[in-house]
Amino acid sequence: MNKIYFFFFIILLSSCQINGSFGGLVSHQKKLEKSNPNMLVKSNEDICFQSYKPAKVFIVNGKELLSCLSRNEKSLVHIWKPNCRSDLCIPLSNVEAITNDINATLYIVAEYYDEAKMKIDYKINNPILGIDCKYYKSSFTKKYLGDFLQGLLQKKDVIHYDYYLFEGSQLKLETNSYQDLQ
Repeated sequence: MNKIYFFFFIILLSSCQINGSFGGLVSHQKKLEKSNPNMLVKSNEDICFQSYKPAKVFIVNGKELLSCLSRNEKSLVHIWKPNCRSDLCIPLSNVEAITNDINATLYIVAEYYDEAKMKIDYKINNPILGIDCKYYKSSFTKKYLGDFLQGLLQKKDVIHYDYYLFEGSQLKLETNSYQDLQ
């Protein structure tokens, strides 16, 4: 019986092929720093008041972003997956429109770095933010995103969602569906 399981396991392994760059598994921050060092901005200025600049990504940690949220009556943090093709992944301009409809300030946080997607001139007001992987000492998405969310949400056990709605610095809604925001 064990030989049959082993045989199927070997067949399964030999039929698997991995194509791509593991986007979403690792950050690709170091790769982007090498290929386009001017794209990433670790600003000494307050990120809360930066305006959108095409092909610029502002590096932040969760606590820095939380300080911005406390300055707004209502904020929406969108964890953006640049290569997502799901029906739940809508264009950033649509997220901006929803945010305007609910009278909130939008903060787009890239889950991982994708140079091609980050070079696009989106119709948004605030800059795209990138998670500071060096601050979290990890390039693995699950690790640094979890740590980022712990700092942002001020709690230990976090579940990864696409949208976090805040009133001031108080979390009011966590959801994966933009429809829950309307």
